[in-house]
Amino acid sequence: MRRYPWIVPDIAKTYLRHVRGLTLVRQLLASINSKALAPGVIGCNSWALSYLRRILPVPFPKTVVAQAFDDLSIGRWLSRRADDGCGRQILFRQANNAETVLPADADTRASAFINQLAARSFGIPGIALEIWRRALKREPDQTAGDQASETGPADGITIWVEPWEKIPSLVVPSDLGPASPILMHTLLLHNGLPRDLAVDLLPFPATEAGRTLLTLTDAGIVETHQGELKISAHWYPFVRAHLNGEGYLTDKF
Repeated sequence: MRRYPWIVPDIAKTYLRHVRGLTLVRQLLASINSKALAPGVIGCNSWALSYLRRILPVPFPKTVVAQAFDDLSIGRWLSRRADDGCGRQILFRQANNAETVLPADADTRASAFINQLAARSFGIPGIALEIWRRALKREPDQTAGDQASETGPADGITIWVEPWEKIPSLVVPSDLGPASPILMHTLLLHNGLPRDLAVDLLPFPATEAGRTLLTLTDAGIVETHQGELKISAHWYPFVRAHLNGEGYLTDKF
């Protein structure tokens, strides 16, 4: 019988963090290791990979990891996204001193702001973009505005960026209840879950799990995306740090 190439787009959607929730993944890995399947591709986020490697004592296929963006790559990616398509030059300047924030194509070093942004976002473009959007503002400090009017192009657009020291470093509140860390961890391990399934997987009464979910949603830590609950991109770096500090398994990248 002819065997065909295959793909699993997101293996995090094929298991549950439950005593009986790994059957399909076990069967898939057994078929791969026994050469019963043709060559294939498995999509897997870093959290699911860490979890499955910890919980399943079997050989795993070769892993190919998408490289994180460095600071220059983040800066140039944001510059390309900012192109308004009308041919006008867009300058992003720091609101306190009018210094240029995004690198030009010929630059070999990123600004201090973009360097910090790349570090906080772990080089993940979507997280960097969410932090970047929240840093933009309409008006500069007075001194920076005067400097920009003297040096900026007459037909250009200037967008102001808060200095990094004014970008808040968030802390996951400690009074969210005992179900909050395991709920956040579960959402990361599964790359998002429908609400009912997320509540069912928690080792807490449904009423307590529901209250915790509501609290996390009100705080902006959890949001709904395409019908699934996910950790918001804005909160992700701080949730990861919180779970790591609480001794939870985190990703390795």
